[in-house]
Amino acid sequence: MQRTVRDYHLYLKYAVKTGLLETDDHYRPASPNRRGKCTGYRFPAAYCEQSLGGGPTARSHPRVQLVAVGDDKFAAKVRLSRQHQQRDLSGKERMRYREHRHLLGWLEPGATPFRIDERAALQAAAEELARQQVNPSLRRRKSAGWKRRWAHAQDVEQFVDPVEQYNQRVNTVVRLAGQELNPLLDQAGGRLHTTLTNMSSVLRPYLYAEGQGQLVSLDLANSQPFLLNLLLDPIFYNPALQKHAGVRGRLRWKEVGKEIRERNKERGGDIDIMLVNTLHEAEQQELDKFREWTSSGQFYQRLREAMAELGEEEANLAATLGAVKELIFLVLFSKNNYSTPGKRAFTKIFPTVDKVVRLLKKGDHTALPRLLQTLEARLLLLRIGRQVAKALPQVPMLTVHDSLVVPLPHADQVQRLMETELAAQVGVAPCIKRELWGQYVSARQYEEA
Repeated sequence: MQRTVRDYHLYLKYAVKTGLLETDDHYRPASPNRRGKCTGYRFPAAYCEQSLGGGPTARSHPRVQLVAVGDDKFAAKVRLSRQHQQRDLSGKERMRYREHRHLLGWLEPGATPFRIDERAALQAAAEELARQQVNPSLRRRKSAGWKRRWAHAQDVEQFVDPVEQYNQRVNTVVRLAGQELNPLLDQAGGRLHTTLTNMSSVLRPYLYAEGQGQLVSLDLANSQPFLLNLLLDPIFYNPALQKHAGVRGRLRWKEVGKEIRERNKERGGDIDIMLVNTLHEAEQQELDKFREWTSSGQFYQRLREAMAELGEEEANLAATLGAVKELIFLVLFSKNNYSTPGKRAFTKIFPTVDKVVRLLKKGDHTALPRLLQTLEARLLLLRIGRQVAKALPQVPMLTVHDSLVVPLPHADQVQRLMETELAAQVGVAPCIKRELWGQYVSARQYEEA
């Protein structure tokens, strides 16, 4: 920001002083053990819409309006700032971007074939906002881990603000219309973030690849529990056994688990031996059941049924599939000493899986999420992505974390590549689910070049 508008902070101070903006005045620098936080700014209540039927506490953001920037000098500064960002990358970062060139080539501004029907998408976003404002029951509930970011009591709300969602959708549409996909490689887990990563499902029917036809998303069902199977295989931790595993280029614990191994060595423990011993002592029936459930793509449904058999309390905890997914997030990502009825129920159903998860989170509960994201990125972005690029070099491809998005005519071939590689690497057949995009795009738009 400073490269583009050198004295931007003075404008923010002036806006707060005059009441145009308000701030939480909370800044925290990042540290090795703690995420940083930028100072928060927002419009005060006087500029915000009030959601119909929401009562006095239902405070919304103001709806954005698009304004074209006519200052050529400012636009030139923005372009120059982006060039600086690319040049400022370290040698290691530039190497990472080169490794992903088979994906990044389809995301270049002015060259990407991915398009959106701007007018129809903006209309759909406005219609969805109107529906949610009239009928609050249509609003999406926040996840169980949401935290209050503002101290004002009247802002406490368990549902996502529909106006904020609308603003995000407008931003996505405008960026796609301007061919700004903004690729960014996550340093922690290796994920590739783009304008499309968090794109609302409301907009997907209006996205297409010019000259390629309708798109289809090939999604790895229950991806994180599925990838956990790799961490439940003793061969994964034993370099000697991996040579006889029969899979060329298989992912190795020595590489992807380096952070966890080093942390445990510092604490005087050998995580490799503990993990292998735990798996050797496990009942094979339990591990087979976990593999079967994750391979079927019905893991959350099966877990919900199993919890219902444990008792009424567990059945209530798993009342919906959304509740079961929240439970799994707590199992995988929360601290070991954070105990809930749902986590205890999971331990009863999969005691060995829970023990392995706890070992991997011991001393740092954020290590397992990063490890799973690393496995996902290595498999989907690098291994499978490269295979697709080699087999179909003229076919545009997008990734959205645990899914690949390709033109529909090539979906069968890409899905076979995904299934083969995932089964070979993880040792369990995956379930790939399809979702069609671009349903509301005309044939004429598909064919335009």
